[in-house]
Order: sequence, then C-alpha cells, then structure tokens
Amino acid sequence: MLMYLVVMYFPVAVSKFGLTFGANQIQTQSYTVYEPTINQYNNASYIDPNGIYKIQPDIGDPIYMLGTTAIDQVTDESGNIIYNRNLFLKTAGLTALTANNWVTIVDSSTIYNSYIKELGNISGLVISCIADIPAQAIIGQQINLQMKGQTAGAGNQGSNSWNTILGSPTYTITASDLAMPIEISGAVSVDTDSGHAAYQDWNDALSQTAAIYIRSDSSATGIPVSEFKLSVGSNSGNWCVAPEDIVAVQSTTSEGVLA
Repeated sequence: MLMYLVVMYFPVAVSKFGLTFGANQIQTQSYTVYEPTINQYNNASYIDPNGIYKIQPDIGDPIYMLGTTAIDQVTDESGNIIYNRNLFLKTAGLTALTANNWVTIVDSSTIYNSYIKELGNISGLVISCIADIPAQAIIGQQINLQMKGQTAGAGNQGSNSWNTILGSPTYTITASDLAMPIEISGAVSVDTDSGHAAYQDWNDALSQTAAIYIRSDSSATGIPVSEFKLSVGSNSGNWCVAPEDIVAVQSTTSEGVLA
C-alpha cells in the first residue's frame, strides 16, 4: 500500500496518475490507493472517504471511486484516457439486435441515468458499442444506430421536436469483419436545430434531457449489439459498468496500487 499526494489545480486536478475530478472537489488531499478483488458488492464500510478505489467487477474494465464519489475520468501521465465513466445504466449483459425503420432497440427505462443532467458544459459526448458480426453477414451492408436524448413529456420517440442531444454511429461491414466483434462509435452533439428546441450549449441540453433511446435503421438487421457506453469527450475507452450499478464494495485483505 503506497501513499500519493494529489495536487489539484482548480477546476481540474492531475496527479501522478492524471486523475481528473470535478470542480467541486477539495484542492489538495493525500489519498491511499487500493485495488479490491472482483465481485465485491456488499460491504459499504470498506469505502474510505480518503481513498481512491479501483473497483474491478467480474466483467468489463474497472471503475474508479474517490471515497463514495465516482471519478468521471482517469488519464495516464501522457494524458491518454485509461478510464472513462459509463453514463449508461444496466449495460452489463444487455444485448440488442439491429433492425430497420428506426426501431427503438434499447429503451430509456433501461439505460437512462439522471447524472447526465449534472455534467454541465462538457467538451462533448461519445457513444460506443460492440457489434458481433455473423460469419454470414452481407459485405457492404450498414449498421446505422441513433442515440436520441429527449425532454420530459416527449410524446414521440421518432419526432425530433423534443430532441436535446443526438448521436448517429454508423458502420459498413467489410470482409475482414465477418465472425468478429467490431466497435462502433460516434460523436454526440447538441440539437441546435431552430425547428426544434434549439439548445445553446451542453449544459442547456443535458439539464433538459429526461430520456435517452437507442434506435436502429440498419440494412444489416439481426446483428447482436452490446457493451453500450456513453462517455464524456471524444474517446469512450473500453466498456465498463456504470458506478451506479455497483451497490457497495466488500471488505477484503487484498490491496494493491494503480499500475
């Protein structure tokens, strides 16, 4: 177990590990870094308010906690993102099939996380997922997905009148993709269309986002899609569960440090 001093420069903090915190974090503090073992969900007393915890579930990449507060992003000393918080809920084990005609393949009741309203004026958002391309898939067909954020009271998922944010990851199947998992990702933007609500910035749009749907209008239908992730920035990083999906962490004698 090692001790590291994290020197924080308001509003962004960077330590030896490039830990990035929100503007409301205390500016200077010493932290102990722990690495709990997998499947640790049932003893909240393990969480120390002074500790940065790397929590490794039995699936996906680890998540990082500062005491009981989730860290949004972790970078290495060169500024490369090594962890980016998943803003979607309940994505572990979630698989949807591509369809055409803009069918909703993932409902907001599954993935929506109200934490998105607290993000403020961020640099941007990116959505990513993994498509398992069958061996018999047709080369040249496309997977066209749409992530749509909408305001409260939206009466029609297909209508753009209630849009707040929009992302449209698209992928064309090639010969080398057959029988392979392929990452599909795309930038998410604020809906500034004057014919809609015309939000001015990220804070404006996200604070009004009350639902998020994933829809499909793909020529390549029936393709399994999983590991959905919505993250801040332009690089989603590897898939991980949302910190809200970890109920608590079990006490353990296994300790380590971040590599």
